[in-house]
Amino acid sequence: MTKWWAGKKGWSTDLKPALILNLFWLVINILLGGFFFGIIALIINIIVGGFLASKLYNKEFGESIVFVIVVLIILFIIWIIIFIIISAIVIVAILGSAGAAGAAGY
Repeated sequence: MTKWWAGKKGWSTDLKPALILNLFWLVINILLGGFFFGIIALIINIIVGGFLASKLYNKEFGESIVFVIVVLIILFIIWIIIFIIISAIVIVAILGSAGAAGAAGY
């Protein structure tokens, strides 16, 4: 995702900067999980991620902050879509098994 967005902006499409940035985000999110810490993690991701992106892609800090925010928004939207799909599958599986159990006389 990060590599794709960097390419769309005309930045470097090398895999290394994108992997470093994504690895940083993953570590912060794992270390600071939960709602309250999620807000702190988001702020750290934006600020430090913007700094990292500016160094990795040789861009201005402000432009890198916008880049990081857009990538995080796109990743959040993807997460919501995946969550909805998985929730729908679980609901269908539960309702399907309940309907089958009712039809079998259980």
